[in-house]
Amino acid sequence: MEETIKMSRIEKRHYLGYLVAMYVVGTALLAAIIFWGVANPFSPISASDREQLRQARIFEGQQQQAVQIYDSVMAKVRVLKTSPGNAVLESDIENQINYLNSMYDGVPNKDMRTFSFYQMALYLQRHYQDALILRKKADNIRIFQNQLNECMIGYKQNEDYMNRMRAAQSSQ
Repeated sequence: MEETIKMSRIEKRHYLGYLVAMYVVGTALLAAIIFWGVANPFSPISASDREQLRQARIFEGQQQQAVQIYDSVMAKVRVLKTSPGNAVLESDIENQINYLNSMYDGVPNKDMRTFSFYQMALYLQRHYQDALILRKKADNIRIFQNQLNECMIGYKQNEDYMNRMRAAQSSQ
């Protein structure tokens, strides 16, 4: 019982048009249901969004500058640990730490990430103070070693002198 349905060429075109129209309407309806309430990426941005983007650009620029300062201060502190006292280097380190700490003092910004600059400056300040203390302790140890060596040389000289005097007294 198979019956073949034969359509004329015009009926086939009408039927194809009907199927295409149903597909387009169904797809549009499904897209409308899925994307209903989603923000339009092509709509113009508001003033607050513009301000937020401007502040984000400012922050990113200063963040790059802060990372460069942070790296240079860390390198200078490493050099300061091993080298003898250098007032120019110490002054430069302190100035860069203060600059890093005051990077956002005059900028009205509500971005919480700006507090990271204060924390970076605080860490660098502590690291710098620790390096100064370490260098002073190393200098004190070096001075103590020199004094100990001088004392031991003097003690040996006195001991040799006393041994010669005893030997001279015993031979008389």
